[in-house]
Amino acid sequence: MEIKGRVIQSLGVQKGTSKAGKEWSKASVIIETDGQYPKKVALDNMKNAEEFAKLAVGTEGVFYIEVESREFNGRWYTNVNCWKWEMDQAQPSAQQPQSSTPTLDSLGVNSSHPQPATAPADDSDLPF
Repeated sequence: MEIKGRVIQSLGVQKGTSKAGKEWSKASVIIETDGQYPKKVALDNMKNAEEFAKLAVGTEGVFYIEVESREFNGRWYTNVNCWKWEMDQAQPSAQQPQSSTPTLDSLGVNSSHPQPATAPADDSDLPF
């Protein structure tokens, strides 16, 4: 499966030793999907943990995943393992975020000739 999203947080690398004495490392990142109802998904990677943990916050890409559930002591746990990822070419920049507030120019108003401000005739139509 694949999922498209933007990295919103990197949880770093966890390291440990298995019962068999083999060392392991796991990196986790949180991504947020696009759409009307964005979802946050925690992704894990054990093969390339160091590289996966270096994904910059704000980068967008496609993540190839496997979803797996397992039972332990009567409870079920689900992991979303990312085995491959492709990041968009444009990396996040340190520029100021664009404002969603329209400017006079974007509304087609000539700002070189300011219009006089008008006030409502009475305050009865105010919501407060």
